[in-house]
Amino acid sequence: MIQVAILVVLITIAFILAPWLIGVAIALVAAYGVWLVLSAAIVVVLGISFVLLHGFREHLFYKGPGISEKIDKVNEEFLLREKGKQELTPDPPEEPKVHQSKRVALCKHCGGEIRGYTLYCPSCGRST
Repeated sequence: MIQVAILVVLITIAFILAPWLIGVAIALVAAYGVWLVLSAAIVVVLGISFVLLHGFREHLFYKGPGISEKIDKVNEEFLLREKGKQELTPDPPEEPKVHQSKRVALCKHCGGEIRGYTLYCPSCGRST
């Protein structure tokens, strides 16, 4: 509270010694008011335009059903081509699938298969 009293006394002394500061203070308050009003107006205009843009976005940027129809047409053509390719190519004979690990080596002693994670041959028991 004492700081406010000191500030009021100093401002009063400044206005007594330099009365032209009253006009400067009034101009500063007016400039601040104008800045505040303009800032608020810009925020309101941006907010309203944002709401309107998102509200009418579907109507403003509507491309029509043409794109989805084109996509469906291309998909149908692709499916027809794939079906034609399948009809032209004969089915390959089915071969039994043998699971082969990529990490299989042959034992240099007995020729048995050695898994990559083992250090000994399961057939002969010797180290790799």
